[in-house]
Amino acid sequence: MKKRTVSFILFFLLFATLSFAANKIGVFDMQVVMVKSTAGMDIKNELNKKKEYYTAEIKKREKALKQMRDEIEKKAMMLSQEARDEQEKAYQKKLRDLKLYANDSETDLKTMYRDKTQKLIHDILLVARNYAKKNNFSIVIEKQEGGVVFADKAIDITEQILKAFNEYYLKNKK
Repeated sequence: MKKRTVSFILFFLLFATLSFAANKIGVFDMQVVMVKSTAGMDIKNELNKKKEYYTAEIKKREKALKQMRDEIEKKAMMLSQEARDEQEKAYQKKLRDLKLYANDSETDLKTMYRDKTQKLIHDILLVARNYAKKNNFSIVIEKQEGGVVFADKAIDITEQILKAFNEYYLKNKK
């Protein structure tokens, strides 16, 4: 019985090895394609420009608030309690508006990042599938999400996917 089990296991391993030998396997690193691709760099630049705009706007509003606070403090002794309360109320409203604007801008950036990244991943996977079909791969695995611990450089197709994706992006750029 033991010989039969060992023979069966050896036969199975031999069969599995032979069947895999005819298959073409590839791995690619999604993160590398996302970061190095033209599309990924365009998204990064777009997000940075939007972030710089929001940062400049927030700084401008903070400066105006500081000037308003300084004015209130300078005139505090010359104003009636009612006038001081009125100015303090206006200051607090502008401060709330600034906080809301900062939160909204952060939410906008996060939403923009999420939407652009999801589209980028979708497009990269589309290109990777098409590349695999065109080049007769039996299986292509994404390194990070696929849980690949080690992959020989001979089956790493990251650079080919990157090149194919850049071509796709340049053709379909809107």
